Amino acid sequence: AVVSTQSTGGVQGKKELVEQDFVKIFSEAKDLAYKAVKNPVEGTILTLTKSLAEHAKTHDFKKVKKSKIPFKAFFAEVLDVVKATVANTPNLLPVLKEADVVDSGAFGLGLFIEGMIKVFKGEKIEAPKEKMNTAVIKHNFEEVGFCSEIIIRLADNDIEKFKKEKFEKAVDKFGSSTVVVHDEELVKVHTHTKIPGKLLDAGQKFGDLIKIKINNMQEQVDNNDIVDNLDKAIIAVSSGRGITKKFKELGAHQVIDGGQTANPSTQDLITAIENIKANEYFIFPNNKNIFMAAKQAKKDFKDKKIHIIETKTM
Repeated sequence: AVVSTQSTGGVQGKKELVEQDFVKIFSEAKDLAYKAVKNPVEGTILTLTKSLAEHAKTHDFKKVKKSKIPFKAFFAEVLDVVKATVANTPNLLPVLKEADVVDSGAFGLGLFIEGMIKVFKGEKIEAPKEKMNTAVIKHNFEEVGFCSEIIIRLADNDIEKFKKEKFEKAVDKFGSSTVVVHDEELVKVHTHTKIPGKLLDAGQKFGDLIKIKINNMQEQVDNNDIVDNLDKAIIAVSSGRGITKKFKELGAHQVIDGGQTANPSTQDLITAIENIKANEYFIFPNNKNIFMAAKQAKKDFKDKKIHIIETKTM
């Protein structure tokens, strides 16, 4: 969000772009991204923003006169930088090297940039045919609470009063992994906390909350553990904590929240399959209304043995 916001802010009000504008876009995006994170870690999306900024500053803009297609040489170099930087993230972050994967944030930003360039060139954007490799990364959660985000529209009389560092310290008293980004009138806050109400109270002291997003991380830990090296994997759709607990006790490797009035999507089922490395998969929809989504998810994995057990009840 920080990178994309600054990418558009860097050229706000312009009707046309020239190659030199990307020096400002990438440079300001990098500066703001690093500033937003209290403890920057290399081998992440931050590293890609830095690589792009450094490349833009050293690009030979004389090539634009020799190129019949505007931006052609520059875009080609940008894509090379993206691919090289993303591929190198495991060498900068040991946990990625251990899991044998690249950083997902850098990979995602790379796809965004690739798509943007295709739009500029008038090319069609298609979903990638190759899937990213899933990884088994062991998480030790000492405290599991709520991933909480708010956007504050600062009141006119509070714009000058708002101090980012002071606000961060206040949020850190009840939260962790805090990130605060703001411009003249908007403040975006992200933190992990067991008491999300305190974040809402802190934000309302400075203005109106125009967006609130709170996710229960314990639910994510319980339902989205990545499982590796199984012969047969069981995926079940469940409704309610009690039934979910019972499915896990009976050996289900992935349990998806669902039910009569809240059917999981095809993407939910695809994600559950991607979270397990197994030789064979058995999906229990436990509701006839989920059969179609399960069959559609199966089509997405032509190289996997997936069986849909058409269970109608739990």
